[in-house]
Amino acid sequence: MQSASNPFSIFIVFLKLGLTSFGGPSAHIGFFHKEFVTDKEWLSDHSFTNYLALCQFLPGPASSQLGFIIGFLRGGYLGAIAAFIGFTLPSIIALVSFALFIQSGFESDDSLMFLLTGLKWCAVVVVADALYKMFNQHCINIFTKIVFSVSTFALLFLPNMSHLLVLVTVFISGCFWRNSTFSQSPSPVTQSPISITTGVFSLLLFITLLLVAVVSTESQIESQVLLNLSLQFFQSGALVFGGGHVVLPMLEVHTVDAGYITPQHFTAGYGAAQLIPGPLFSFVSYLAVFSSEPNQIALTVGILTIALFLPGFLLIFSVVPFWQSVMSHPLLQSGVKAVNAAVVSILLVGFYDPIVQSAITGLIDVIACILGIALVFKYKLSVLKLASILCSLAFLSSLL
Repeated sequence: MQSASNPFSIFIVFLKLGLTSFGGPSAHIGFFHKEFVTDKEWLSDHSFTNYLALCQFLPGPASSQLGFIIGFLRGGYLGAIAAFIGFTLPSIIALVSFALFIQSGFESDDSLMFLLTGLKWCAVVVVADALYKMFNQHCINIFTKIVFSVSTFALLFLPNMSHLLVLVTVFISGCFWRNSTFSQSPSPVTQSPISITTGVFSLLLFITLLLVAVVSTESQIESQVLLNLSLQFFQSGALVFGGGHVVLPMLEVHTVDAGYITPQHFTAGYGAAQLIPGPLFSFVSYLAVFSSEPNQIALTVGILTIALFLPGFLLIFSVVPFWQSVMSHPLLQSGVKAVNAAVVSILLVGFYDPIVQSAITGLIDVIACILGIALVFKYKLSVLKLASILCSLAFLSSLL
């Protein structure tokens, strides 16, 4: 691992990712893996996957939580904040701008659809590359390959199968699996970057705010709209497993049902959130514009965005110190290795739907993605170079 960076340099790196990471959480993880493991070597593949597994276990936006902990590992608390702002700011600006255009009667056009097409192709290539590397790294024996296969089948074909249920099941199975491959090659254990004191404080703060949010739901103060919404959004962020798509019904209740935004505008904003880079949780900034007084838009966007993201970040700080202890136990290490294999299956399912399904609709899409994969495998192109090539190809194809 390289030496620590200052917060500004961390901000710039995550800002680039916030501008280019199209394709949703699975794509974000692929971009992160390439940037921080393959290219910059900020952390090992082992550490990356273990922190990713932890983020998959916890409520909140997994890719944003992973970016937050990477920023912390690189530059402490300021590094974590810089990572969050850099990765989230572009999507917030885009969605706030779209909300203001919607309010003023703006009608979008498709003059830049070729750009979105090229970036979708880029997401396919980046995630495919990350999946290939992570499969070779973590599906290393019969047991982990069985875990991968069964997890993939369950997520694809069993209705209402949640990521959390899959992870808990394979973790328990791994703990009771006695395999010589596990015992002969124990995982390296590093000291927790977060103290137990910080972990306990974060957990107490999380529980306190959640209790306040739950109580406030029963007795709202009509004159304190922003306070009520902040607590409601905190509660949503604290109780949602599975990312932005799962939090959607909760946000709809707090905004559409409460009369702040029409169902049509809600749907239009969520559609726009699918087309821009960055975390899907940034959709909250769009809703904040409609929930705000005209002279308080910036304040409302800032507070409500923090309210939705904060629970996931507090849980990261709460669990990391004890997560390291879990990984130090040989029996539980086997469970973590099984979880790593299941995480690859989760990424594969996310790669298929929505990334592949939304990006590949015809022969030209197939050809472009195969070309991109070949270029990455042969020339190890950076994400920016890859995106430039694929967007240029998309532009040329739009002229035909």
